[in-house]
Amino acid sequence: MIQPTRKEILKLKKMLTDEDDWMRKNAAWVFGNHPDEARDVIPALIRALEDDDAYVRFWSAKALGKIGSDASDALEMLNNMAENDPFDGQFLMIKFPVRYMAREAIDQIRDKP
Repeated sequence: MIQPTRKEILKLKKMLTDEDDWMRKNAAWVFGNHPDEARDVIPALIRALEDDDAYVRFWSAKALGKIGSDASDALEMLNNMAENDPFDGQFLMIKFPVRYMAREAIDQIRDKP
């Protein structure tokens, strides 16, 4: 898999707050699939957990979980998501339960040094 450059990481970080939900979704997806690069943007990913878009929340939680214990600042928000996220179902034929991903991220953060 091709690794994003530092310049691309900075662009992706900006994309997490873009007005266009597709831009935010794509940035969150990249970080969810490149957790080593996502370490540099942990605060931005934590803020993205509050995004209106469930897909952004899902992939941000996934990225934070893959990062592991370095993302421990996200635990309180992830616990809240695991209990209260309004979307826990299906979107366009893709099932991605946000609550489940939040719980999985919590477990990964607690278990991964």
